[in-house]
Amino acid sequence: MRVTSLSLANFKAIGSATQVIEFKPITLLFGPNSAGKSSLIQALHYLYEIFERDNCDPGHTQIGGDLDLGGFRNLVHGHDLDATIRLGIGIELGNSLLPTYGSTEYIAEEEEHTALGESLSTDQVFDLAGVKSADVTIDIKWSELEKKAFVSHYSVQIDDEPFAFLHCYDDSRQASLKALNSEHTMFDVPAEEGESDDTVGARLLDHFNELSKRLPLQIDSGRGAMPRFGELLGLMPAGAFEPENAESFSRFVHYISRVMVGTGELVLKCLRQFLYLGPLREIPGRHFMPERSPGLDRWSSGLGAWDQLYNEGEDLADKVNDWLANDERLDAGYAVNYTEYKPLALDSPLMVALQGGSELLESPDWIKEQLGSVDTRRQVTLHDLRSDIDLYPEDLGTGISQVLPVLVAALGHNKNIVAVEQPELHVHPKFQVALGELFLHAIKGDGREAETVFILETHSEYMMLRFLRRLYETANDELDPDAHALTPDELAVYYVNPIEDKTEITHLRLTEEGEFLDRWPNGFFPERKKELF
Repeated sequence: MRVTSLSLANFKAIGSATQVIEFKPITLLFGPNSAGKSSLIQALHYLYEIFERDNCDPGHTQIGGDLDLGGFRNLVHGHDLDATIRLGIGIELGNSLLPTYGSTEYIAEEEEHTALGESLSTDQVFDLAGVKSADVTIDIKWSELEKKAFVSHYSVQIDDEPFAFLHCYDDSRQASLKALNSEHTMFDVPAEEGESDDTVGARLLDHFNELSKRLPLQIDSGRGAMPRFGELLGLMPAGAFEPENAESFSRFVHYISRVMVGTGELVLKCLRQFLYLGPLREIPGRHFMPERSPGLDRWSSGLGAWDQLYNEGEDLADKVNDWLANDERLDAGYAVNYTEYKPLALDSPLMVALQGGSELLESPDWIKEQLGSVDTRRQVTLHDLRSDIDLYPEDLGTGISQVLPVLVAALGHNKNIVAVEQPELHVHPKFQVALGELFLHAIKGDGREAETVFILETHSEYMMLRFLRRLYETANDELDPDAHALTPDELAVYYVNPIEDKTEITHLRLTEEGEFLDRWPNGFFPERKKELF
């Protein structure tokens, strides 16, 4: 499963016109300072807060560390409380299926289509296991009545066509299911062989109207228009049912829930796998102790990378060193090194025995017992390959400490989304070129087709040039034996540009040979030409 798109309107510098980013495995965000590049990453944090925590008015975020979104007033375009933020996220299901919600006396699990077909007197109801892609779009408004932000609209698209939406009124308490698309391609099939006018969709619409008595079906989720995940959509029938209609209603709710609730659950699953590495990475001190069970919030400062190096040990260090110390890659002249030790308190029995020359030291079993009672600790250092000495991270130049979390994020994870602000921070142009190669390895290395999307907010001309070169080499069959191929389907370049009081996001398309089809706004790094000529 992979995140494929993000759409935004009325979010921070993005105005009322919806702008869309189509994610590729490597997605680059360029643009001047304060143009709004970071806002695109913040939109993902906001979506996480809403889907996971029902938090439409967030300050500090759960996985953003010290990132403070400032609440709805700060997030809505122009700080206009009368405006509505619209955010959408698309996913490609791959091998994943829309979740199911258990069996009942009417329905066997994963057979919702069969059960609904019984109510519609057809065996042609679409099997939801065949869904390939889905999109969820939500509107977030400010309720002057309730003095809070809430989700007023929640819509789902299946395979690029609208399916249905949930709408909530301004009191944020009552919502309803609306606009069930009976003309969706999945329903546009004959209900009976040879009856082209009698489609599954037409029968579904009649069935829906009968169940709802032509009134919107109300839901009670307690989350505005957002459904509660992990359970059936809380649709309430319009009045009492005869027993046979109660069975039909249950079948309908199970089928609809798998789409309306299940799609949101899959989006949440992706957002829970969102790793964010901020632009200023903290350098651990000499006596740094890792978190035993670190959360993703530790990554915003870069400390999550050091936690992982401490906790995972040699396997991860070998991967990092293959890039950090390899003279054909970063060639930094340093390698991650581990020292394991047991700290002994001065008044511990073993230390007292050592200081006093006790006869207890003649007992190997006693020494083993004492050592076994003390936790083993690990110290991570950077071994200087030129001088053959170990150094603490804070004893090195800033560049190494800044790039190491980027290496761990790329090599040590298979998250759905890895967003890195300024991966090239404080590093030499040679390193920046190698970072381009690193991200190619992350999406293509070890023969795997990773589902990770790397969102790189960057100013690096050198990293961009490496990608363009690799496109050309791939198209012209000039790849080195160990080089990873790259095609335009795997790379997206966006330029974020402030225009008056709004921000525009321009997709810069690429040819197979690494040429831009679209004009680079203001020229491709024009500063170089100005300085040279």
